[in-house]
Amino acid sequence: MNKRTLLTVWILIGWFVLALAIPGAHSDEWYQGMRGNWVRADGNWVWRSTHGDEWYQGHRGHWYAEPNGWYWLSDNGAEYRKVHDRWEWTHERHHHRHHH
Repeated sequence: MNKRTLLTVWILIGWFVLALAIPGAHSDEWYQGMRGNWVRADGNWVWRSTHGDEWYQGHRGHWYAEPNGWYWLSDNGAEYRKVHDRWEWTHERHHHRHHH
């Protein structure tokens, strides 16, 4: 191996080691075909894609706060909220004061 080839190999190895050492450089995961990360939110795991989409229990949508508590509104209109001291899914549409 000549010196130029050896130098090139060492540079590539250095870049590879540096890329592994940088936090967040390789932390993205894949879920339902989307790249992102699982994050803990109010005791629950929520998927946040690198494109800004959030997923919860297989539904894409967002968490919203109301005076009586938090609820999840999926993009297809399903809601996940606390009803009589337990969490459940409902497909009823309620009037909300939020905007996407």
